Amino acid sequence: MKIEARQGALCVRNGMTEQERKYNSSVICRKIKGLDEFKKAKTIMAYYPTNSEVDITQIFNVCKDMDKRICLPVVLDGDGQMDVALYDENSSLLADRFGILYPHDAEKVKKSDIDFVIVPMVAFDGNLNRIGYGRGYYDRFLAGTHAYKLGVAFSCQQVSEIIKDINDIKMDKIITEKNIFY
Repeated sequence: MKIEARQGALCVRNGMTEQERKYNSSVICRKIKGLDEFKKAKTIMAYYPTNSEVDITQIFNVCKDMDKRICLPVVLDGDGQMDVALYDENSSLLADRFGILYPHDAEKVKKSDIDFVIVPMVAFDGNLNRIGYGRGYYDRFLAGTHAYKLGVAFSCQQVSEIIKDINDIKMDKIITEKNIFY
C-alpha cells in the first residue's frame, strides 16, 4: 500500500510545472512564517529541496532575518541515522549519496536544541500521517526529539489513508498550498 501511494504521489508531484511548483512553494512558505510555533522557535531544522519537493529555501532568509538558527539534515553513513548541521548563506554545500545538499564541515546541532522541524513528504493523509522515500531517516530522527513537527507537501500529494507502521511518526501539523491539517 505504501509503495503504491509513494509511486502515485511522486508521479503527480513530478507532473507539476515549474511555475506551479514555485508558486505553491511560495504559498506554503508564507503559511509557515505565520505559524506561532515557527515564530517561537529558536532553532529550525529544515531541508534543502531536491527533485520536485516543496522549495522552502525562502524560509532560510526568514530565519536569518528573525535571528533563528537553521540547520539541515546530514546523511553520510549507511547506518540509517541522520545528523544535523548548522546552515547559513556562507555554508559550503556538498551532495550526499542521495544527491541531497548538506552543509559540509559545519557545526553539528544536538537534537535537543531543535525546536521546530520542517519535514518533506512524498505523500500524506488528513490524519497527519506521512510517507517519505522509504528509508526511515526522518522517522528514526523524529522519534528522538520533542521538536514541533511540520510536514510540507503539495495538495496533489494527499492520499485517502496511510496505514501507519509502528515506527512511523505523525506530524503535529501538515501544510499544503490549499490546506492546513492539525
